[in-house]
Amino acid sequence: MRVTLDHNCIIHLENQTSVGVKIRMLLSRHRNKYFVVNIGASEMRQKGITPDHYEKFEELLEKTGIDGLPRLNPIGIFDVTFFDRCVFANEDMKKLVDEIESILFPNQPKIEDKATKTNCSWGKTNL
Repeated sequence: MRVTLDHNCIIHLENQTSVGVKIRMLLSRHRNKYFVVNIGASEMRQKGITPDHYEKFEELLEKTGIDGLPRLNPIGIFDVTFFDRCVFANEDMKKLVDEIESILFPNQPKIEDKATKTNCSWGKTNL
């Protein structure tokens, strides 16, 4: 099985929460393949992890003991993803993101709607 660890997983590992303990147990199962998603969402800003400070993200991965895992670069989102650790989306990828988002967060505004409301240009530039 392939397992991706996003920013919430990393925070749980760092804080050694009950969820973090379960994630640590999963990591001990060597039959799985684990990946870290290169994303430092707003929850990480308190640690100085911002889109222009990927090195702080790497420090956190080292602190949690998962710095040796392979990385996955997500689709770029203005002011969320690391500037040099993301991929640009084409229209097909954007549609897929919208579909995934509607399943995961059915009652939440879309990311580009949030960006428009905060005067970000993400929705206009299709990062």
